[in-house]
Amino acid sequence: VGPLPAPGTPVMFGDKEAGETASATGSDSGAIGLAMIRIEYLDPPPPPGSFVAGDAKLTPLKPDWAKF
Repeated sequence: VGPLPAPGTPVMFGDKEAGETASATGSDSGAIGLAMIRIEYLDPPPPPGSFVAGDAKLTPLKPDWAKF
């Protein structure tokens, strides 16, 4: 939720940098994007909106095929 972050925008988890954005498409209220996020921030899965990139709140989704 929020304006789409530009590629390379740091993804923050609290005051820690957890990764960076790569690309996004859609609108402020319904977008999907690609980001690289450090694994240690994804296990256990954090609550929705725990990550921010610029002014956008992010909810990471790990694909079912990912075995890490």
